[in-house]
Amino acid sequence: MIFLVIGWIILLIGLLFLLFPAKEGSRLYGYRSYLAQKSNLHWHYAQKMSSRFFLLCGSCMVVIGSLLKYTG
Repeated sequence: MIFLVIGWIILLIGLLFLLFPAKEGSRLYGYRSYLAQKSNLHWHYAQKMSSRFFLLCGSCMVVIGSLLKYTG
């Protein structure tokens, strides 16, 4: 059950990052890392890739959670 709930949360965060990417460096919103803060090009690339990663991980967790819930 926890995989299912957390998977949906991560999937929603990925959708949020995909639909509304962070425009510039922010402490509250967006994927921040040392390399992402080097330039604007790096920042936008990191935002795009992190949203895809969140979507992939969230989808995998939802599938695993569903399988665990329905197979017992």
